Amino acid sequence: MRRFARLMDAEATGRILVEVAEHELPVDAPAGVTVEQVHRGAAPSGSALAARFDALGADRPAGDVLGFIAAEQAIVKPGRALLLERWGLPAEHTIIKGYWKRGEAEYHAPH
Repeated sequence: MRRFARLMDAEATGRILVEVAEHELPVDAPAGVTVEQVHRGAAPSGSALAARFDALGADRPAGDVLGFIAAEQAIVKPGRALLLERWGLPAEHTIIKGYWKRGEAEYHAPH
């Protein structure tokens, strides 16, 4: 996530959502990109991020949108629902990857 944020065009606009238990993760992003730390506290990982996706509703940001979700496997479904169903983004404008599964140390997402 931080690598992609560093690669963004200086004029980029958007939002990066980062779910954290307690300590915030510093992310350097262009001035037009809001970095929102979504605190879950003691709740299961992914739950606060899924709730935040639901709160974004159907109001798609204006302009060209690239939706990128890289998270635990369980967050893929609510992320896909937000980007493809509610926002109506074309699949080619999204990257949605469940890179790990809770409780499965050996799981690696297909490339």
